[in-house]
Amino acid sequence: ITPDINYIILYQKIYDYDSSICLVSNVKWYKTQGKLDEALKSYEAALSINGNHVGSHCGKGDVLRFQGKFDEALKSYEAALLIDPN
Repeated sequence: ITPDINYIILYQKIYDYDSSICLVSNVKWYKTQGKLDEALKSYEAALSINGNHVGSHCGKGDVLRFQGKFDEALKSYEAALLIDPN
């Protein structure tokens, strides 16, 4: 069963839960299935909900790095550092 973004957003509205965290949790499943494009979409969806989610910026950078998109990965890592330099 693949995670459904609409379900996660509905869950967030019902339970007042941070959807960005749910979306990031989907990434582990996508990575185990070798679905890096889907993992990237989940990180981007999470960032559209919470653009200050450092873990999503770092995770997006990791996926982009695995895909050989090093310049884009660097931008994601830099965005994370701007939010939390530690």
